[in-house]
Amino acid sequence: MSGLGPTNGGRRGAAVMQALLNAPATAAGAPTAVFDFDKTLTVRDTFLPWLTVLRGRRRTLAAGLASLRSGLPGVSRGGSARDATKAGMARRLLTGVPAADAQAAARRLAPRVLWSEPLCDRLQEHLQLGHAVLVATGSCRIAVAEMVAYRFGADAAQVIGTELDEDAGTLTGRLAGGNCIGENKAARVRHWLEQAGQAGGWGYGNPPWDLPMLALMQHRVAV
Repeated sequence: MSGLGPTNGGRRGAAVMQALLNAPATAAGAPTAVFDFDKTLTVRDTFLPWLTVLRGRRRTLAAGLASLRSGLPGVSRGGSARDATKAGMARRLLTGVPAADAQAAARRLAPRVLWSEPLCDRLQEHLQLGHAVLVATGSCRIAVAEMVAYRFGADAAQVIGTELDEDAGTLTGRLAGGNCIGENKAARVRHWLEQAGQAGGWGYGNPPWDLPMLALMQHRVAV
């Protein structure tokens, strides 16, 4: 089965996704499963909640509003609002923060994350079948890796995502390699597959941002 099951078409879309999830993940030549994180393995985004745990609600809200305003000129020149906002928030909230503190905040958030149980069950199924599992996220890898380890175990899945630049264990506030969404995420997943010597197997993500990544996979589920 290699269909792309949309979930934004009401009952029909939900039925298509459920049918894809019910299909056995035992396809020959598909030993790799790639999952998006926010709104795929989780019900809601975790980027802002993580920053709120780390830096406080008031400071995070102020940084978000300032980043939106300052990012508008870049958007008018053809940039991405998501890219500009995330870069602005990283600069305002993460400059000078010890990486260990950022990881600790993610561990404190992990028990409160609303997980998508059907997708989490699916990831566990891939693990039980001995498939290599990759979580590819637009959120910051340093945080998502902690949440993935909390839910699935420390060595259950590899994580790639938006990287934060560090200097001697301290975050500089800069994104290293840009925002891991869209074509950027697809390029990183493609590199990971090549390095692992794997073909694209199963892919799970949400449109439109994950469509380039899903296009790499033989079996695709749009959440």
